[in-house]
Amino acid sequence: MSLKSYLFISFSLLIFKSASASELKINVATLGDLELSTEVVQMVEHYPGNQLKAKVEVMPGRSFTLKSPADVQQTEYLVSQGQTLKKNQPFAIIRGAEVFHYYTEYQIKKSLYTLVESQFKSNRALYSQKVIDEQRWIDITQAYYAAQLAYEEYEHFFEHLIEVDEKQDAITLGSPIEGIFLKGSELNINAGDNIAQFVPKAAIRLKVAVPSNKANNLSYLTYSNCKLEVAQIESVSSGAYVTAWSTPLPEKCTWRIGEEVTAMPFYTEIAYRIPKSAVFSWDAAQYVFVKQDTVLISLQVNLLSSDAGYYIAQIQQADASVTEGTIEVLVSSVSAVQGVLLGLGSE
Repeated sequence: MSLKSYLFISFSLLIFKSASASELKINVATLGDLELSTEVVQMVEHYPGNQLKAKVEVMPGRSFTLKSPADVQQTEYLVSQGQTLKKNQPFAIIRGAEVFHYYTEYQIKKSLYTLVESQFKSNRALYSQKVIDEQRWIDITQAYYAAQLAYEEYEHFFEHLIEVDEKQDAITLGSPIEGIFLKGSELNINAGDNIAQFVPKAAIRLKVAVPSNKANNLSYLTYSNCKLEVAQIESVSSGAYVTAWSTPLPEKCTWRIGEEVTAMPFYTEIAYRIPKSAVFSWDAAQYVFVKQDTVLISLQVNLLSSDAGYYIAQIQQADASVTEGTIEVLVSSVSAVQGVLLGLGSE
């Protein structure tokens, strides 16, 4: 480059240089015979982040747990762990003297409730006709509701009863809902312990730990051929991460509860897919040259992710008009133009 040309370029920089160091301008006519190829960049609304460890889990509060009302001496499960059951499908036989004693109490409570209910209904008509006095009706009403509450306490468990074997002190239980069967206590089951847990398919989700600074922009997750929208992001963080839950797993995502996978997160952000050849570094920051009419403008970019020969990046600018409409970035002779802007052109 001749001294005359160099001085002309330097003079052009003085004319086009903006107040911001991140928005230097140069007229393409001053760059001589440099090859100045450009490429139109594509806008994206979502971009992939770094892969995240995820686990297939049951979303809290979505499963049905069946607890034992009495100590159980023996539990015989009739189905395998993780098997999908229909409602009322037999899943276990529980045995023991305490179990059968509780069943006997249930029968007594049921008979008493049936008797008191009949008395309540017959006397209600008499009370409306003023045949019985108010105190008598209050006593009948109190006895009825007391018997009802006592019976329902037992009924909540025995509504899942399928079969009774009095000789073996055993009862067979059926699944309360359609869902995946999970065993309860592995050892002896005592009163209050879980006999089993039943998980509806809609409760099976992908649980993932997301960096706190990106959680609010998390849109969906992908793994294999499955795409899962994000249903819930917890507000409490654990260190630098927060927990996010996906929507229910679709039929084609045949993962098992407890399975660990590596999911690809996609974040919501207005950004651009920029060729890597267009990006250059300057003072520990990254820039591109955007072509506007006959001028190249250096704009700082914030790199979000990498995709083959492209970056997903945000373009920062002082003048919004620069990125209105179609955006062209310089993809050739980038280093040479950068050198000119830095005053590194040789004589």
